[in-house]
Parts: sequence; structure tokens; C-alpha cells
Amino acid sequence: MSHLISRIMLALFMLPLAAVIYVILIVSLMEFGFSNANDEIAFLITSLITAGFIVLYWSFLWKNSVQWTSRRIGLSIAAGAGSIIAGGTLGLFISFVEDSFGVFVGGISAILLWLMTTCLIWRETREERASRLRGTSSQAIACPNCGYNLTGLRATMCPECGTTFTIDELLAAQPTMEASELDSESPAITHDESDADRSNTSDSEMESQSAENTS
Repeated sequence: MSHLISRIMLALFMLPLAAVIYVILIVSLMEFGFSNANDEIAFLITSLITAGFIVLYWSFLWKNSVQWTSRRIGLSIAAGAGSIIAGGTLGLFISFVEDSFGVFVGGISAILLWLMTTCLIWRETREERASRLRGTSSQAIACPNCGYNLTGLRATMCPECGTTFTIDELLAAQPTMEASELDSESPAITHDESDADRSNTSDSEMESQSAENTS
């Protein structure tokens, strides 16, 4: 099993495991001192502990797969604050019907919103994918539009985003290739052509000299 497959499997197990922790916590708090009058506090504490577990689990699971730039860290923190505000607002509206159910819905909504936003924030950008390909292979060809690895394909259409390029467009857009590399074949062709021209010139001169000697 590859590292990626194992991380995906662990990601699938996260929410069921969090649900088990949530149930154990809420039952335990209800059994040890929280009566019906304080069940809102029990749901709040359970939501906070479960959210902390998910944040740590999710962050450690993908810590080696995400490039933690300052911008991405800031957006993740902002996403957490925004998710708390959105979940709290939703829970506040529902609490007019039932207080404890409003706290429950608000906590769960905040957790799910943060997970969805981090999937977008932590997603690999086109530049990051091109940089990763550059590290694995100096001859890798990446799609200029989405960064998909096109190495080994027989067509110039990207199977990931569907964009079609010419060969010149693909080569010119590669960050791994310098201008000297792209033009490296041109001098060789020029030298070959010049050698051929000199050979043809020499043959013509020899033929003309032979004609003069014969005459």
C-alpha cells in the first residue's frame, strides 16, 4: 500500500472515529454531573473536544503533503474563525427551537465547514505541482494550465483539464527548461546544414576542376 492510499484510508476513518469520540464524550458528561438544565454546556464541551481532535488528526495526516506557506497557514486560521462564526450563527437560529440541539448543530457545522475549506486551501497549486515534478524528473513535461504530468503521453491534450497545446506551447511553458535548452537543437541543425553545404560546395568545385582539366 502506498503512502497516498494509506492517507486516504485514514482520512476516511477520521469522521467515524470522531463520531465515536463525540458519542462517548456526550454520554460520559451526561452521566457525570450534567443534568438536563446544563446539557447545552455538555454539547459545547463535546463539540470543542471533538473539533480539537479533528484539527490535530487532519493536520498531522497531511502535514508532509502540504507546503505550509505563511499565506496558507493564515487562510487556514481564518477558515477556522469563519467556520466558528458560521456554525455559531446557524446554531443560534436553531436554538430558538431547542437549545441543546442548536449547540449540537452549530458545533458539527463548524467542524464540517472547516474541513471543506481546508480541502480548497491546502490543495496543490499549479506552480507547486510543477515544482514537485521538477524535483522528481528534470525531463518532466507539465500541463501549463493545471500542472498535470504529461510525460510519456502521445498526444498534446491534457487528460486532466482537457486543454490542447501545440508542442511549441508546451515546451515554452515549461519552468524546468531554460531558453538555452529549448534552442539546444538549433545549433546542431545549423552545424549539420553548414557541413552539408560545405560538402556540396567541395563536390561542385571538384567537378568544375575535372571539367576544366578534361577540356
